[in-house]
Amino acid sequence: MPDQIVLLMGFGAMFALFGAPFGIAATIIFLRRRAFLSRAIVVQGQVIAMDGVPAAAPVVQYDFGGMRLTMTGNYRRPIRHRVGEILAVWVDPLDPHRADLADSKSRAKASLFFILGSAFGIPGVLLLALASVAAVQWHLNQP
Repeated sequence: MPDQIVLLMGFGAMFALFGAPFGIAATIIFLRRRAFLSRAIVVQGQVIAMDGVPAAAPVVQYDFGGMRLTMTGNYRRPIRHRVGEILAVWVDPLDPHRADLADSKSRAKASLFFILGSAFGIPGVLLLALASVAAVQWHLNQP
């Protein structure tokens, strides 16, 4: 088999294998997030502190099921929330300690992994397909 076909197969496999974990991670993050949001209940919480400087995460206190709980949001720069501000909080009724701010942009991580997985995985699969077609043609043309 010509070296060019072997090289195509190698690069295709490399790209596909590098992209696959990102695609799998994006799928897992997306499915877990969707499951959480499908059962989450929105409650009101109050920012009681800001954690970190210059990027800061709001520390939010909320009540659920007779319990007073605290959660820390995502770190952001510039600081978007202020102490005393009332925010909507998604709470998992199965595990009230699991909560997230309703304005959270947590889809960004899944989107980044999806883009990376696609950027490497799709070209990898295409290179493997091209190498396979070239290998079949080469074998058919052998005496």
